[in-house]
Amino acid sequence: MTPLDQRAIAHARQTLAKGMAALSSDEKNGLYWVKSGLLLRATVLLRAGAEEANAAINELVETLGGLFLSHGVAIPPSEQINFIFLSLFVRNRPAAKRLATLPIDQDDKFEFTLALRHNLAQLLSVHSEHFESVAITPLEAAFLGDIQAIARKTPTDLSATDKFWSSLRRKRFANTIFEYKNIFRGALEFARDC
Repeated sequence: MTPLDQRAIAHARQTLAKGMAALSSDEKNGLYWVKSGLLLRATVLLRAGAEEANAAINELVETLGGLFLSHGVAIPPSEQINFIFLSLFVRNRPAAKRLATLPIDQDDKFEFTLALRHNLAQLLSVHSEHFESVAITPLEAAFLGDIQAIARKTPTDLSATDKFWSSLRRKRFANTIFEYKNIFRGALEFARDC
């Protein structure tokens, strides 16, 4: 790891400690700092190709899933989706299922987010509220097609998933953990093999 990566890891530890200390008095900001610290650490390790990246991702999803459940805080659907994919990427299906059952923040009403959340619930055999089809891009529809194929146990080569990630990694996923590795493919390969 570079000196910059090492400084980022040190900052992530400080942020995590700040969040854990704040949880008892300021739940919302405490959760934010815990999430930020864990996510920064996992992202830096994944980007650097460090062996402990998967362990850091697993710590992220286990810790956040537990904190959201124990504090009864609604999770934004986009974050829920990200954490489900990360859980499946590190082969932690129980964490993915727990995350899929968390109450969601109803303010996030993006059509693709709702469609993706519904399809992931089907993939994990978790109840999802009634869902009507929405207007999404052809790229998003193809990606959802891969998820639906796995949920139905029909063959798919995940090429739509690869195209989705490569087309959006430097746009929608820039400066996130999803920019550095095709986590979607790894997650869906694991889901397909379960």
